[in-house]
Amino acid sequence: MEWWQKAVVVPVKRAWIVVAARMRRKKDDGRGALVKLHDDIQTCAYEDVQVMWEMLQRSETERLAREPSPKGARALVWLRRHHKMDPRRRC
Repeated sequence: MEWWQKAVVVPVKRAWIVVAARMRRKKDDGRGALVKLHDDIQTCAYEDVQVMWEMLQRSETERLAREPSPKGARALVWLRRHHKMDPRRRC
């Protein structure tokens, strides 16, 4: 019975774990939601699609408005611009 465990059960179990992990990754990548949204949009009337698009756009705009902008990012852009403009600098 021990040879059965080593020769059959363990390799099958390893293969099953690999296959299950790959399937889980494919399911979790988020593409399924986009495909479903695309299918939903294809079956809707034109006005419904417009309303859905406006809702998505509005929610994205509100989310971006709520997020604080990084204060240091503006200074870094300013420094990079002026650094490139000065031909005497080598660093």
